[in-house]
Amino acid sequence: MSKWISGDTATGRVMLRRKQRLIAKCPKCDEDDEHLLHILICPSTESIDFRTSLIAELAVWLRKEYTEPDLQKFLIAGITSWLTDPLADEIDYGIDNHTLFSAASVQLELGWYAFLCGYIANPVVTIQQQHYSSIESKKRGERWAIRLIHKCWNIIFQLWEHRNKALHETEEIHNNSGADLLSMAIIIEHALGQQQLNKVYRPYFRQQLQNILDSPIPNQLRWFLIIRSGRESTGTDITDDFTTDKSLRSWVGLPSREN
Repeated sequence: MSKWISGDTATGRVMLRRKQRLIAKCPKCDEDDEHLLHILICPSTESIDFRTSLIAELAVWLRKEYTEPDLQKFLIAGITSWLTDPLADEIDYGIDNHTLFSAASVQLELGWYAFLCGYIANPVVTIQQQHYSSIESKKRGERWAIRLIHKCWNIIFQLWEHRNKALHETEEIHNNSGADLLSMAIIIEHALGQQQLNKVYRPYFRQQLQNILDSPIPNQLRWFLIIRSGRESTGTDITDDFTTDKSLRSWVGLPSREN
């Protein structure tokens, strides 16, 4: 969570800034600038369904922990509304209890993003402790708050893992890294042929170009890395995106070059 809160999590935006990704696109929708907030509120259908299931799990946990009923409704309604549209006006929570209304107001000042990051307002914890006392439970509000923080952190973690699966277990990681440019570079390298390369490279040019392009991207990367590394070792002057772009060179495995 410390890395998430610091803003150094490897989102598309951060990886682009680090020059380890060519574009910052979300792997699940058409958003061109994937940042921390977007990971939580991505509008793709699969993201919406997954968030709904996580909120349902939280609601079940709140009931099992004997959370004050109106507080349960406030928390679930607020998180659901915020994850749907964080820029929308606050919904009407319909809270009649003055004490709960005051506690809810403090939490709303902190915001729902802060809540998911573990910032639970003290008055909210007090409300829960009073509820435990009223039902003669030995449970403590502080322990309830600690466990709730862990549940919130888990929501963020699960959304992050859901995003990572979409990125790393599909072709999206390669699409964001420069797959289209790789295809063009392979076409050019194949057309150049062996030229000054050692004869050990000859079998690579016997492969049909279309077969190379139709192969999985890791295979394409391997073919290109072998040929381009050999080409650069001969001092052959080739100037393209893979010559100058640090993120592309890092992606295919070529060493960085001094400016």
